[in-house]
Order: sequence, then structure tokens, then C-alpha cells
Amino acid sequence: MPPHLPGGLEDCVDHVRPLLQEWGLLRTEYSGRTLRGPSNPRNSGT
Repeated sequence: MPPHLPGGLEDCVDHVRPLLQEWGLLRTEYSGRTLRGPSNPRNSGT
């Protein structure tokens, strides 16, 4: 990770994340207790 991000990481989280969630490109909630659990589609074959 670069030592300095233009505008800061906080700006990205505060401004970009809500837009991605609004557009349906980023989840707002997860159904499982962890991201590694069986509810994660990427882990369905294991």
C-alpha cells in the first residue's frame, strides 16, 4: 500500500463505499457470521 493516498483512505470509505452500495455493487449486510463461512458463494465448493 502506498504511504499516502490522494484524498485519504477515509475519503474513499466515506464517499465511494456508499455510492457502490447504492448502485448494488457492494453489499450492505452479510448473511453469515463471517465472510469465510458457507454462506459466501466463493466458498460453496469447499
